[in-house]
Amino acid sequence: MPLFLGVCGIGGCGEKPHPDEAAEGEVAIDVSLPAYGDVRFVSVGDFDNRPRVVFFVRDRQGNTLYKFPEFPANREYAYDQTSSVKFEDLNDDGLKDVVIIARYVTGIGPSGAEPFDIAGFYLQREDGFEAAIELAELLNGDKYYGKWHDVEDLIKMAASLKRDGTAGRAKQASP
Repeated sequence: MPLFLGVCGIGGCGEKPHPDEAAEGEVAIDVSLPAYGDVRFVSVGDFDNRPRVVFFVRDRQGNTLYKFPEFPANREYAYDQTSSVKFEDLNDDGLKDVVIIARYVTGIGPSGAEPFDIAGFYLQREDGFEAAIELAELLNGDKYYGKWHDVEDLIKMAASLKRDGTAGRAKQASP
């Protein structure tokens, strides 16, 4: 069902996480974002209750400058790890959007511990980021899931969908 992103973190391509500078279980990627300057994108697993992932933009001192909207897959599945993250302008507005591949498990049934990847997208706006839910649902759906094998495949698919306007649409994740 899902997967996508452009920075391959856990042994992949693109911008590499800095595990030596991140707390255990975190993925940290240095990036320059016009609204925030030179910052670090951080993926943090929250395993206190239902396992979920939370994304932040932090300054070099570790202060949180921005907390991303809820990752939609957190509502349905148990988070395992962030596999890949990449910053790519998906909608040609000149701003770096975020493409994420996170690994989840259903947590129930005979195959409940079998991990699967989910793609997620955040489109950068002047005042933060919006989850591109329609794009994620499309690329994680039956028509496309399994047809991509890495982040670059997902970026190519998003680019082809952009021609019909799908990649440019974002809607807020509901609380």
